[in-house]
Amino acid sequence: MAESDDGTRADDWPGSRPLLADDTVAGRLGIELVEIDDEHLVLAMLVRADMANVHGFLHGGLLMFLVDTVQGVLANDRQPMVTASASIEFLRPAVVGTVLTAVARRRHDGRTSSVFAVEVTDGDGRLVAVAQSRCLRLGGPERPDPTPRGPSPS
Repeated sequence: MAESDDGTRADDWPGSRPLLADDTVAGRLGIELVEIDDEHLVLAMLVRADMANVHGFLHGGLLMFLVDTVQGVLANDRQPMVTASASIEFLRPAVVGTVLTAVARRRHDGRTSSVFAVEVTDGDGRLVAVAQSRCLRLGGPERPDPTPRGPSPS
């Protein structure tokens, strides 16, 4: 496992185990944790032939899955969150055999939501995609009350 600039090893980060280890789709896609600190997270994924679209490039939905995974793991390091919105710009195709690196950075951390920016690069360091997402906190003072309202069923 790689170390971050401050010497923190990715496999020492307790949040990586439950979020990635229990994610069967991320496991099947071979997504691996590379580096973590409080404000950014790096994941890597090898583009395999079974991930290609009809043009022979990585399917855009799988690229979006990588983006959602990297920002989701970073988002959930402090408390449970869910993605409320996301946008992505596909800049160049990712070919089979390429190792993609996805870097998520925390851009805004508010009381009820946070914003994350993601860059995905290929093995030559060229941008493949850029994305932004907003995540909502599950908990705290703004947590919706799950108690049913209205008349009780008879």
